[in-house]
Amino acid sequence: MKKTILIVAICIAAILVVLGGIALYSSLGAYGELKTAKNLLISAKASLEKQDVQSAAASFAKAQNHFNKADSRLEAHKISIGFLKIVPYAGTQIRAVDRFVQIGTHLCKAGTLLSEAARGVPGIDAASAQDNASIGTMVDRLTKLGNDLAPVEQELLSAQRESRAMKTGWLIGSASRMKKELDQKLDATLGGLQKARKLMAALPSIVGAEGAPPKNYMVLQQDCYELRASRGLIPFVRDCRDRPEEVFGAAGDLIDSYYFVTRFLTSLMGIPRVYIALHRSSNDFLSPKMFAELAFPSLKKLVDKLVAGGISPVLHCDGNWDLNLEKLRELPAGNCVVQFDSPTDIFRAKEVIGDRMCIMGDVPAYMLCLGSTSEVDEFCHRLIEEVGRGGGFIMGAGCEIPPNASPANVKVMLDSVVKYGYYT
Repeated sequence: MKKTILIVAICIAAILVVLGGIALYSSLGAYGELKTAKNLLISAKASLEKQDVQSAAASFAKAQNHFNKADSRLEAHKISIGFLKIVPYAGTQIRAVDRFVQIGTHLCKAGTLLSEAARGVPGIDAASAQDNASIGTMVDRLTKLGNDLAPVEQELLSAQRESRAMKTGWLIGSASRMKKELDQKLDATLGGLQKARKLMAALPSIVGAEGAPPKNYMVLQQDCYELRASRGLIPFVRDCRDRPEEVFGAAGDLIDSYYFVTRFLTSLMGIPRVYIALHRSSNDFLSPKMFAELAFPSLKKLVDKLVAGGISPVLHCDGNWDLNLEKLRELPAGNCVVQFDSPTDIFRAKEVIGDRMCIMGDVPAYMLCLGSTSEVDEFCHRLIEEVGRGGGFIMGAGCEIPPNASPANVKVMLDSVVKYGYYT
């Protein structure tokens, strides 16, 4: 009897070992397919960043194929895999592989839908025809793109739910690292997509409708203006003092959405230039310390990204920027236009940043309204001689030409460019 029991026990143990071996072999094979699929998803993301939608779509399709193979490996040995799942340590790893397959399937569906939505869209698909679309056409395209991105968002949300449901107590090694990397990139991608959709939904009311005056550049409000507008000036200033980390984080979160929409719209307009309003970041609103710590980091990241994408930023710096001029030197040299108005000493600005960026301005509004033609002529001559010395200067009004400006003074300002604006 004892001998029989021993033989039965040995047989059961052998069966369990065989089942475990089969399950381990299958799971390792499935994990290999997952790693290949992960690399293909990374490749697809890189293709999208290069606006190569066709290559991205191909990479998403290949990744889906490898996820299917991983799933087939698990399904082919369902009994042995099920056995291994009940083993405390090994089961965690097996269940993680199964969950990764489900997450990957959602990611591939999202990528395929995104590729379909992006195909033929100027500014997103490099293979699309570039055209100077009317404002009405731009609004239509934005509306369609926003709608087409809705199912992409749903697939990403499904992937996020699958990831959060995964038990990670005993997850170690490559699987643990893959889970952490997945969560970070998935959260960032989903957050960026949701912000981009919200921004696109608001753009039709900002850009205007068919028949509105054509624009020769796109306008952005820098993060401090957007945050101030959403909170109110006094609460926002208190936030800068009491909750600086949150202000800094919120400012940084806007960058990808800003860039996405800017690239899209400048491509539609056919003019790679963006006008960034910075008036709430001047010394009139923020101390130099607050500017350096809260406003400038996100501004620099945005400008760096725009320049890398071939888009020229025009920084509209209303108010007093005298104490921020040194900080502006950190922006990319030879790529930015900075427009000042009267509170900033434009002649000092020439000394501080004139070797790195183009300066625009600054015939004061009061002079165009109340000054004599001779005063305007003399000031324009000084601007050209001093600020225009060595190049890098655009004659213009401080901020903008006021509606009650003297037509004669405006003409003198324009004529001064022909009269004095020649380099020898």
